[in-house]
Amino acid sequence: MSNLYKTDAILLDYSERNERDKLLVFYAKNFGKINILGKGVRSAQSKLGPNLALFSLLEIVFVAKKSFSSSNGNANGNNWLLTDAAEIDSFPSVKKNEKKFFLAGNWSLFLKRFIIGPQEDALLWKIILSGFDFLNKQNLNGEDLKNFDLLFKLNALKELGHLNHEKIDFPLTLPQIAKNQKICEEILAQSEKQSQL
Repeated sequence: MSNLYKTDAILLDYSERNERDKLLVFYAKNFGKINILGKGVRSAQSKLGPNLALFSLLEIVFVAKKSFSSSNGNANGNNWLLTDAAEIDSFPSVKKNEKKFFLAGNWSLFLKRFIIGPQEDALLWKIILSGFDFLNKQNLNGEDLKNFDLLFKLNALKELGHLNHEKIDFPLTLPQIAKNQKICEEILAQSEKQSQL
């Protein structure tokens, strides 16, 4: 019998597997980045489908499964099957504001690129969760939104070990970013360029 796993997670992305299923990409509090098959979640009768809104904080339950094949499986070779999902916070402002939604999508791509596979990281979880929470609660526009994006990405890169820079002190704050915006932009661009090599 398969073990049940339960954790809080943010749904970062998904891809449709067929007419009924989705491969869901979560960043989970106790597991890090993890891909989980949502069997039947695209069906109109699915009890889980309505709870799986992109960029939502969820409590998920899943089991280890060996009965489906996936080239997008986890680094540890396990395949996961979602058995339950309950919404904790939908971050409604992120979904209603086009600029915030675009930024959340950009964060998703960024995290998928820099996080290799499943590994619990309490500080990275805190950075991601507080980032989505702040984005949801604050009225950010223009430079504030740009600075918050820099703050999120640079703190995440530092925690992931992709950033060791002497020009700025970590953990960063919004006032530091605003004061050193040009340097921060250069550091981020340099880190992203190195990741493509």
